[in-house]
Amino acid sequence: MSKAQIIAIFGAVVLFVLLLFANTRPSKTEKVKVAEASTGENFEPIVAEATDALIGESKAHVALWRKDFDHATNDQKLSYLDSLSKTWDGLKRPDIAAYYAEQKAVILVNKPDLWNKAGERYYNAVRFSKADKQPLLYQNAMRCFEKTLSLQPDNLDAKTNLGACYVEGTADPMKGIGLLREVVAKDSTHINAQLTLAFFSVKSGQFEKATERFKKVLSIDPGYVEAYLFLADVYEKTGEKQKAVETLEKYLSLVDDVTIKNEVKNYINKLKKS
Repeated sequence: MSKAQIIAIFGAVVLFVLLLFANTRPSKTEKVKVAEASTGENFEPIVAEATDALIGESKAHVALWRKDFDHATNDQKLSYLDSLSKTWDGLKRPDIAAYYAEQKAVILVNKPDLWNKAGERYYNAVRFSKADKQPLLYQNAMRCFEKTLSLQPDNLDAKTNLGACYVEGTADPMKGIGLLREVVAKDSTHINAQLTLAFFSVKSGQFEKATERFKKVLSIDPGYVEAYLFLADVYEKTGEKQKAVETLEKYLSLVDDVTIKNEVKNYINKLKKS
């Protein structure tokens, strides 16, 4: 099953997987940069460059908020930062929105949920950023997740995301795998950790392990229907077409979207004929 076929069949649902492992991820050389980057490397030049490039109403609003920021009360600053994040989200710059989300966490420094949210924003921004910007985004995400864990050591979501950052964005992927295994050892029903390990297993060609992980997700939550798509893709990759067909048929029985159902049916027919 090619990537193009998956996109055509499953649309946005499977696009998540493709984005996760897209070729826009850092090369080995770029991964080393993440490990070498200083913890406090300055993201502000990137923010300043993006701000200077703004035009029209967005430029006026951002300029006003930034101008008043230093003299504002903490409550006003929090409001400005929310507005800035929302504005940059609308401008399709999730990396800049993440920066302002982190500044909110800096003000409310003891709020682990804010640090974790900022980390998630940086992490998600990686896949929409150019390769030369990705190492810094990984570094920023890792810093936020580490801060989360310093405040809330049992936050398994933060540990899962930190593990993913190590695997995808550093020269020490086994440290990340170790963190993910710690999560599932603590809570074997943690779906995000199971899925992340499964995706990494697919990427590394460990299809048997991937199959086990996707099945585990379905045993935890039978309603997580996307897992059937991921599992079917593994079966297709390993030449088990009949199992792929059966898994896709199970998926069909659980979804209502007519367009997706028709496309999956068409693909099932192709599999049966191939």
